[in-house]
Amino acid sequence: MYNYSTGLAREIWRERTQGLLLGTRVFFRGEERTIMSEVACEPVDLCDIDQQSFKAYLARAMAATTKWAPWTYDIIKPLLEESAKAAVSTCTGGDNGRMCGLKWTEAGVHDNLTGVGQQMAAMEVVLANLIDQAAPPATRNSRGTSLGGAAAGDINAVANEKVSQPIPAAGKAAAYALTALAVIGLVAGCLYVLIEERVSLRPLRSVLASGKSNSFDQLLPTSGVKSKESSDDWSSSETVIIRRPDNAANPPGRLSFWTRLKRLTIAANVNADNQAMSSIQQPDWGSGNGTGGNSVPHFSVPLGVKRENLSNSMEYIPAAALSVPLSVLGLLRAYNSLIVDSSRITISSYVLLLGLVAAAVKLNLSLINRYRFEARARALGCGKAPVYPHKDPILGLDSFFEGLRNFKDHTLLNWYFRRFTKCGSTYWSKTLGSWLLMTDDVENIKTILAAKFDDWPIAGPRLLGTLPVLGPDSIFSTNGAAWQHARTMIKPAFVRDQVADLQCFDRHIRNFLAAIPKDGSAFDIQELLLDMTMDSSTDFLMGYSTNQLTTPSPEARQFVEDFEFASRESSKKARFGPILYKLPHPELEAAVRRMREYIRFYLKKAAEEKKGLEKERNYVFLDELLKLNPPEEYLIDQALTILVAGRDTTAAAITGVFYFLARHPDVVEKLRAEIMAVDEERPAWEKLKQMKYLNNVIKEALRLFTPVSTNSRSAIKETILPRGGGPDGAKPILVPKGTPIRYSLHSLHRSKDIFGPDAEEFRPERWDGDFRPGWGYLPFSGGPRICLGQQFALTQIAYTLFKFFRVFKAIEARDSQPLLAKVNLTISFPNGCRVSVTPA
Repeated sequence: MYNYSTGLAREIWRERTQGLLLGTRVFFRGEERTIMSEVACEPVDLCDIDQQSFKAYLARAMAATTKWAPWTYDIIKPLLEESAKAAVSTCTGGDNGRMCGLKWTEAGVHDNLTGVGQQMAAMEVVLANLIDQAAPPATRNSRGTSLGGAAAGDINAVANEKVSQPIPAAGKAAAYALTALAVIGLVAGCLYVLIEERVSLRPLRSVLASGKSNSFDQLLPTSGVKSKESSDDWSSSETVIIRRPDNAANPPGRLSFWTRLKRLTIAANVNADNQAMSSIQQPDWGSGNGTGGNSVPHFSVPLGVKRENLSNSMEYIPAAALSVPLSVLGLLRAYNSLIVDSSRITISSYVLLLGLVAAAVKLNLSLINRYRFEARARALGCGKAPVYPHKDPILGLDSFFEGLRNFKDHTLLNWYFRRFTKCGSTYWSKTLGSWLLMTDDVENIKTILAAKFDDWPIAGPRLLGTLPVLGPDSIFSTNGAAWQHARTMIKPAFVRDQVADLQCFDRHIRNFLAAIPKDGSAFDIQELLLDMTMDSSTDFLMGYSTNQLTTPSPEARQFVEDFEFASRESSKKARFGPILYKLPHPELEAAVRRMREYIRFYLKKAAEEKKGLEKERNYVFLDELLKLNPPEEYLIDQALTILVAGRDTTAAAITGVFYFLARHPDVVEKLRAEIMAVDEERPAWEKLKQMKYLNNVIKEALRLFTPVSTNSRSAIKETILPRGGGPDGAKPILVPKGTPIRYSLHSLHRSKDIFGPDAEEFRPERWDGDFRPGWGYLPFSGGPRICLGQQFALTQIAYTLFKFFRVFKAIEARDSQPLLAKVNLTISFPNGCRVSVTPA
């Protein structure tokens, strides 16, 4: 290193030396980052004997480096001097008042730590400053020498050894094959290392390329670990970045198929309070299915076992330490059995041996990555979240088929709720071999939607469910700058003037009321509301209504059928994972094609209106978008987005209100009294907002029947969620990159901790007074992606209820079915909402 980096001035060795030196910077703290610190344990006071003397070895190595690579002297010597001063300033403890402390960054304050490691570290860093007096290293170009044994190479030294026999052709072929395997393995290992370190090396390469390699601060990686308390205001919160050197394609903690079959069982600690003992299965480290595949450290918790009885101190260092030598011994044994000692070597022998090598590499990398992941989690103070106790721990087929049954029975949301009740607010589950994190914890949902918004983009099932229908440029299927651009284009449609303009909506309300049977017969109010919201949404969007409630055209009927079919089928495809998702679906593709052609027709019509043709109403959403001259396909994506938001979600919300009102006549009576007290037939938007009980009814219905009751995101980087880990679920959890997470607003809105013991009951009075659930109530989501049409939808719901109860004095349920939810992009009543009404 001395010759290559100085004598011959080889830049490649200089860069490598500088790269090694770069790594030491993480161990320096203080205002100027010049004082040594054992960052892994000093902040938490958990340094063992070896860690207490770590700074001694670091000081010695850095001092020696100034001799091996003299050009590093100007960088290293100031660090050694400042660290020595800081170390000596702490030497005021112990009985003799001269014992040195461990924390040199404490500005001369002794920390009452007086072990031998502390004294050794302080002594070494002081001695390291005497490196000036040491001579340069002896090399082969100066006064170095290399002496070998006198008999080295003497033929007599091997005269008594057995003479090797000529290598047969099969042996040569085997040697060639093994050599090829070794080369492939070496190349693969190099690629793995390069890919694994690409994140941490990128800042170094960029600085070296710019010629600023002498500054330590510029050489530091841009990612690191920092924390900040999340603010209630998402716009002012700071994203927490966790550096992850692991290969994203090989996330931490994955075991091979054979290891999963050999899961060990260990006994949990006996709880002294209840004298109960439960068994806890050893962590299973499964692999993902290839899309944002993830592998999650966990332990299985049998249902009924109390969380406080669980041990969270399982370590796997012995497994990681023994894995490599045992794998090598096993492969040697296999090689001897299949190749050396075999009387008949075939291609199958090499294929089997290659398979064993691949399995061993996979196993060892999984164990190493798992240990490294757990070490990072412990260093960050994270705990382990519980795991749903699968009957099939390898693929999670039990959970998949159980979820499929509940989906078909329209009880999926209730199934989620029951699992949260049994497993806790945050837990791991496996479906089709891929790990999924489930949560209904308010702090975790707040973190996903706001505090660490950038860590959790739209991906996974959520993205797969929207892409076929809404296209790649929709606000519901984009992230980053593309999402910001789409949101900026749509936002003007929901400004106060447009929200308060009820003229367009009033016409469709009248059609809706006219279609309701007045003779007391039963009818499906959900079907009428879906037609009404489709009419109003297309009117708002294109300036031309589908007129489903009056005189729909054949094209309009076909569009509505295609819209409903595409929404249902795309959501269904997304549940089967990315592999089955790619299978062709001709009917879905044809439906989407017809939908887009229908929108395209009105795009052209809107363009013709610029030439003076008559329009049905003044404000048309497509007209405003056309002024920006975006591409046609981009316009269609945004138009379909407005239809999903304006038709399905609004219809689901209004239907939900009527469902609960039909079962609570006392609420209807109180609500109608408030409505009839208004002496206007068409109240303004401001008046609707002032009607307290009306808004309480809407809030309560949206709480219990949230149109988007479940949603998902995927971690774009290794990140932290604030709760869910540890025996009591109070610790944060470290989440691997690529992990999909599903959060349930259906369960969140039924939390007794937030809404009281009657959380599952419909009681609008709970919203009286100063009740503010904050992030515990998210019918329109929250954070940067909060629904742009929130006020628009609330105004439509309030106006519909107002007009309805001016015409009808009572509504009665005409079915006795429990509350079921058909889950697609939004939720709906699978069997409709059958009611009858009494005219006023």
